Amino acid sequence: MDLSVINSSPLSVQATIVSPVVSNESEELATSPGNNSNQVERAAVHRRRNTHNRAMNRYEVSSSRGENWHSWNSLRLPYILHQLRVINEVTIDAESNNNRMLRFQDRLDCSLPTESVSNDTPYHGNIFIMDWLLQTFKTPAKVTFDRIFKLLIEGIQKEGEMHGDPNLHNLFDILWHIEQNASSLSETKRMALLREGCIYMYTEASFLYRETNEALRVNDKSKLKTLGPFCFLLYDYIGRNSSDNVSKLDRLRQTLHFKKKNPLIVYRGDIVLAQKLKEYREAAGNDKKCFKWSCFVSTSADIDKALKFGKNVLYEMDLGRYRWNDQFANISHLSVFETENETLLQPGVRFCIDTFEENWRADRALVRIHILPSYVQKV
Repeated sequence: MDLSVINSSPLSVQATIVSPVVSNESEELATSPGNNSNQVERAAVHRRRNTHNRAMNRYEVSSSRGENWHSWNSLRLPYILHQLRVINEVTIDAESNNNRMLRFQDRLDCSLPTESVSNDTPYHGNIFIMDWLLQTFKTPAKVTFDRIFKLLIEGIQKEGEMHGDPNLHNLFDILWHIEQNASSLSETKRMALLREGCIYMYTEASFLYRETNEALRVNDKSKLKTLGPFCFLLYDYIGRNSSDNVSKLDRLRQTLHFKKKNPLIVYRGDIVLAQKLKEYREAAGNDKKCFKWSCFVSTSADIDKALKFGKNVLYEMDLGRYRWNDQFANISHLSVFETENETLLQPGVRFCIDTFEENWRADRALVRIHILPSYVQKV
């Protein structure tokens, strides 16, 4: 979703005007030109953050906040993200651009151990997520907004308190906005909004992305209840991203004409042990030998960003070899910082080695790979 339409047009913003005589704050509507709207908006948000209670226990939000915060009467996610980005800018106003980018860099710097694909088929590539789904809802068709939203809140609260995360309140801000904006939507749109909100939370500076990927890497069953809902919603967003706006005829064409003409290249640095490097070297050019990553994988279209991370390997990934793109999504438009240009891969993605260049750079090998189609493709 493109935020440029919203950000380039004048906004009617609600500025908080504090009377020096009356002790209670009153809010008046003020219309500001588009080029000044962000400053007025940030000032309003800053005042609200200081006057409203943030009750963390069991996701309680003060009634006054609920009445006053959401005054623009918009239900579109770009609008919600615009609000949330304003909040983040207020919070991190003193941060340098370099520190802001650490959020993305941290996701690029997580290790990516590879695994066997022998047990993938009945689990759509990921045991952790499918186990949670089967135990909780039996089938995706039974997942409803109200049920999974409650489980999501409880899980995030428990994990956040366990890790003592100081940014837990930011996640609850996001969830509060989602709940308020979803109240009058259809079930389909409510679920879509929740999935998109989870992508946004994934890019927040919090415990979520690290703990989520650690649980996926080791298939930590003790985290099913707390992190299962969040993992499923991320996974489901990526899987639906390619098909929600595609007709059945177009999907049939994709199936009949499997290969794409234009590559889609992204990069990722990594640290790979000697034994795995040997396996990569031996598997180069062999389409029958494949590997997989069990966690969500953040990638960048910018090779220079990817080169800053990892010690001995740079992956050059061709995501566009096949027409099916249900295993990855560019999430820049949903990210805390849109300039990150991040493409996120589903856990369980399988890949084959095209070429292996041992001494591509002084201490780094270049491993060119392509992503295989998913196990389940709907037509």
